[in-house]
Amino acid sequence: MGITNGKPTDFKRALMEKGVFPENLPPVFKVSKFYSVAIDAGLFEQNQIERNKPTALARYNETKRGNQRRVFSTPNPLFFIDTANFITKHRRQLNNALSSSPISHSKPEFDGDYNRAIKISTFAEFVAARRAKLSTSRYIVKTDISRFFPSIYTHSIPWAVHGKRAAKLERSAKSSTIYTNELDYLIRQAQDQQTVGIPIGPDVSRIISELIAGAIDADFIDQVGPDVPGARLVDDIYIGADTLEEAENYLSAYRDSIRKFELDINESKTRIFEARQDLEAFWPVTVRRELKGFQIDDFELPSTILKSD
Repeated sequence: MGITNGKPTDFKRALMEKGVFPENLPPVFKVSKFYSVAIDAGLFEQNQIERNKPTALARYNETKRGNQRRVFSTPNPLFFIDTANFITKHRRQLNNALSSSPISHSKPEFDGDYNRAIKISTFAEFVAARRAKLSTSRYIVKTDISRFFPSIYTHSIPWAVHGKRAAKLERSAKSSTIYTNELDYLIRQAQDQQTVGIPIGPDVSRIISELIAGAIDADFIDQVGPDVPGARLVDDIYIGADTLEEAENYLSAYRDSIRKFELDINESKTRIFEARQDLEAFWPVTVRRELKGFQIDDFELPSTILKSD
């Protein structure tokens, strides 16, 4: 399960072709034959990104769910060669870290038949799962991480996988023990050596963000215990509590865990409410799920409409 499914070559190809552009771009924007060209040119034999020659992100504005705007960013193609090579090489180790959170619904999975390199739970699936998990709670804590992808500190990638203390003792990008130092380096080189933020849109960023979010979950659970009901999708977090005081304590603990990774919660989207208020109609989610899979090619107009006057 997870990102260890399938052949390594299929996984690497998917990261380089299916996982380059954001999923909400029109399907006309696609990448093909990138993997085979890189193979024929021998580009996997050594790293393509050079230390003294950082690359820049191509940024553009697009819509996301709810018609809100977001700035997406696509790295130089060399980034995808080196990063796909790295993640494929270490995917079993990384999968262990990605699988550790008991409250995550955004654990990356690789499915060769899927239209993206990485698959996570849909929003509709998350809504159903979180309601089931929190059904016995009286109060719910709702929060999210403020500007999650743009605010990720690249050095926190090794912190999440190896622990902050160990990562700070060994910072070499060529370290064999703190191997995710290399991933930290590749991210920085892709964005003019900036240490704040990761590319928004590529599927490799789904993996990176989940490494950090999963480590935050683990720190939170270490503080409050394993029996606290919770559900998280990327950076949207819901935690169940029996009393208002307990809910406030959970919120404080999760805030502390987030700050250990140089991040913060979005105070404007944070609230504590009674669980019964989370029972709004489910039909909008169902309609959205059906529309997502709708294809105009599958729809046939009635013959009466096709007739001309």
